[in-house]
Parts: sequence; C-alpha cells; structure tokens
Amino acid sequence: MPNFNIYTTKASEAVQAAHDMALANKNSNMDTYHLLYAMLEQEDGYIPMILNKLEINIKDLKMKVKEKINQLSSVS
Repeated sequence: MPNFNIYTTKASEAVQAAHDMALANKNSNMDTYHLLYAMLEQEDGYIPMILNKLEINIKDLKMKVKEKINQLSSVS
C-alpha cells in the first residue's frame, strides 16, 4: 500500500476503498476502474460534484464501471 501521509483524506479513502473492492471481487490487481468507482461513491467528493455539473448520470456511469470491474481477471 502507498504512503497515505502524502494524500488528502478523500484520496486516502478512495485508494483504500478501491483496494477493498479489488479484494472483495478477487481481482488479481487493483485497477483504475476500482479507483474510479470508489471516487464515484464519495457523494461529498469532487468527482460526483463535477460530473453533476456536467450533467453526467452518475448512476449509469457507476453501472458501466462496475461492469468493467466484473470483466477483470480474478483469482480463486
């Protein structure tokens, strides 16, 4: 795991959530899709705020990102 002392609180939370998601899905690596999904989950974070201003449907985006995560290789 990276040195969390160099990250903001929200960034640390996103990296940890992405890591946890990769483990829960038994993915062989933590991918950018995990990180994106974790940031989309942060309702009070900057990413959802920006996407809302751009009128991007976050629910649909999360569903598409989750589909990509489900396609990643996993270990048994």
